[in-house]
Amino acid sequence: MFLSVLFAAANVPAGISIISSYFPPGKSKNRAFSILGAGQPLGYFFGMIIGGFLAQSKASWRAIFWLQAGLGCGLCVMGWFVLPPDQEGKRYTKGLDWFGAFLSTSGLGLLVYDLGQSTNAPKGWATPFVPSLLGTSLILIICFVLWELHRESKGQSVLVPMSMWTQPRARMGPMMLLVLFAWWGFNCQGYFFPLFFQEVLQLSPIQTAVRLIPGGVSGVIANIIAGYLVAVIPGQVIVVLGVIACMASCIIFALIKVHASYWAMSFIVTITLPVLDMAYTVANMHRINKGNGFFPYFTIVHSPSHVCKLGTSMGLAVTSSIMNSVTKTQIDMNPDLSQTDPEVLMPGFRAAAWTNCGSLGIALVIAVVGMRGIGIVGQRASTDEKGVEVELTSPDLARSDSRPKEAGKKRETKDKLGDGEKPEITTVYEV
Repeated sequence: MFLSVLFAAANVPAGISIISSYFPPGKSKNRAFSILGAGQPLGYFFGMIIGGFLAQSKASWRAIFWLQAGLGCGLCVMGWFVLPPDQEGKRYTKGLDWFGAFLSTSGLGLLVYDLGQSTNAPKGWATPFVPSLLGTSLILIICFVLWELHRESKGQSVLVPMSMWTQPRARMGPMMLLVLFAWWGFNCQGYFFPLFFQEVLQLSPIQTAVRLIPGGVSGVIANIIAGYLVAVIPGQVIVVLGVIACMASCIIFALIKVHASYWAMSFIVTITLPVLDMAYTVANMHRINKGNGFFPYFTIVHSPSHVCKLGTSMGLAVTSSIMNSVTKTQIDMNPDLSQTDPEVLMPGFRAAAWTNCGSLGIALVIAVVGMRGIGIVGQRASTDEKGVEVELTSPDLARSDSRPKEAGKKRETKDKLGDGEKPEITTVYEV
């Protein structure tokens, strides 16, 4: 399991790098990123359906992992022949911050573990190891921040450049927080919603998978629409719409009537949840277009993906703790009921949904305030004097795409100003 998570975490940034370097600015890149975003709900829901059938067949749940192994081998062979070769360019030669990796991994790992075990401990938060691990994890995280500040001031390699918080034009800092809280709510809601069908409604894996099919269709449609909208309307609007739709999914699930018709409430929860993937397309294009020139390329590509997984891990730990706490309270109030009784489980699911809604509420505030003025993140096509269609960047991307680049020389750039902002000249070194 560790290896599957490790290499899956490496695949996403690598795929984003290939797309951003292979496709030229324009409609083709917009479509490529929208297809990448559509692949996630497709994979998730097809996996649920196939997994449901296999789990109830004679092959049992073990066949799911054999199928994944076969798919992995096939994709490796396909990638060898299909993926384009690396483009010639300057390689990152500063090495890896091993000590920073140790501090961040140990600190965040202890934090997630501690949050997850807090409700399972004999005395809860009063158990000695719970506050001890919490304090240790916070100290390690603070040490990581100080260590990264030190290395960045010396011009050495860093895992997370702390200067991102002081570059308002790139907006990498707000985007990181947006991804953290948005995908906290999104992935945790996607985890608890199928459990509602299986644990509360007592449906089989196949019946559960069939009820989740509309979500895959909704996710694909949302990403196709986003692929066209990124070149037409500001990216902030798309992100806000995606977050609001996901919040609506959590609110409806928190208020859901258990024995109501599937089409009355569960269907709406299913189709509104994946709409957040529209924000995924915007976030990818924004960080590639605006982050390039301010931060090392590997940081631009890798950091948001890691933050997404961190948000999922922390979110599952926190929401599971809250759910377990509410469930224990219900058991104490109803000693005649078992731990798996739907009347005991449902209040916990509702509490988890409200928690996810809260994290998405934080993401919405960040999207409204922190992502203000990012402009149009996509590129659009126009025609030249001869009537031939050519790819043009949006006005907001003119800084990074319309000027010739000369290695080793510096140039001054001025971003498009938002309302009420003062002009700011930023010196950027290109390689």
